[in-house]
Amino acid sequence: MAAWQSGAHPCPSYPAAPSRCLGNRYPEILAVHRALLRTAFAAHEGREVDTQGDAIFVVFGRATQAIAAAVAIQRALAAEAWPEGGAVRVRIGVHTGEPRDAHLQGTPGGGADGPQHTFFASTYRCTLWAAAHRPRKADALMQMKYTEADFEHVSWHDCHIWGLDLRVGDPDEDDWTSDLVLDIDFITDWICPVEGGGQFRVAPATLAFHGVTDPRIMIDWGDSGFQVALHGVSIDMIERERVREQKVYLDRPYYRWSIRLNWPRAGEIAFGAVGFTQTLLAEPVPTTKQHLSLRERRRLTGS
Repeated sequence: MAAWQSGAHPCPSYPAAPSRCLGNRYPEILAVHRALLRTAFAAHEGREVDTQGDAIFVVFGRATQAIAAAVAIQRALAAEAWPEGGAVRVRIGVHTGEPRDAHLQGTPGGGADGPQHTFFASTYRCTLWAAAHRPRKADALMQMKYTEADFEHVSWHDCHIWGLDLRVGDPDEDDWTSDLVLDIDFITDWICPVEGGGQFRVAPATLAFHGVTDPRIMIDWGDSGFQVALHGVSIDMIERERVREQKVYLDRPYYRWSIRLNWPRAGEIAFGAVGFTQTLLAEPVPTTKQHLSLRERRRLTGS
């Protein structure tokens, strides 16, 4: 199976999540982005089999078709006249092997019938290099706090996890706190210069989920015979699903949450929660990496 993954969150000017960058234009730009991709899929006999968030999964019969579609997508995105002189950047990768996901089994040329070629297309936040260096207006303050009301407009993709804290109150003191708190580096901007390369704006933050029930933490680094040190943990995506027959917090929606990890592979933190509060602990700083160094983080947080 050959698979590729691409990504571009269209964000031409303002350093925040895509919908905040573009306001009412974000759905329009995302729709154009997806339409261009799907046109390339169809032109090269790709079959869309699934979507996850802003990712698209497409099956091809031959690797050459997947590569040709990748080239066509890059050309189409470059030729598109995006608003405000913006640009949509796409990360693409091609992989080979047998499908592991159930939704790919039984597709033409896949599973037991032989090899197949699968395309993954997802989006990331990007800011034009020139736009990112525009002076910020005095009243354009960085958003320092996010809640569940912001969920649809925030992406945690590639955000580094530094630690996890379980905060449990004492009912005898009438403290019913039941929080799961992640210590993370939040990427506020993906800065994509036209000539290639890139930078990020990253801020230390806490991501606290409230009213937590039934937590499951599944992180397995494997068995190296006690020879390999810790590897950093980062988020792939955060998903939520409404609990229909909820038993707690009956005055508001309650959700089943899943924090899927990039690494370790197949890692997941799952739980129920009523909502979250994310707080930036310092102003974002520019960096060529997607996370801060331990020394830089301590300097910014004063810890």
